[in-house]
Amino acid sequence: MIRMILWFFLVLGAIWIATSMVLPTPGPAAQQEVTVVWRRTNQGWLRAESWLVTKDYLYQEPKPPLYPMTLLPIIVTLSVGALVLGQPRD
Repeated sequence: MIRMILWFFLVLGAIWIATSMVLPTPGPAAQQEVTVVWRRTNQGWLRAESWLVTKDYLYQEPKPPLYPMTLLPIIVTLSVGALVLGQPRD
């Protein structure tokens, strides 16, 4: 009975920790708008987006990486649960 109560609190704590973490998700406003730039050359009009270097990285916030810490509570809960439930009753 005590094992089941401890297991319940362990699962509840792992779910609470897993749901309290904030994952970075790009919203619909995060999509980049493509600006078409045309330049007159000897060969005619050509698109110049590939030539021009944009400095967007100076004006954007850095994106945090996705850490494995989001899965850690679930992995620990399953591991401890398997060890607790696999113990003999002796």
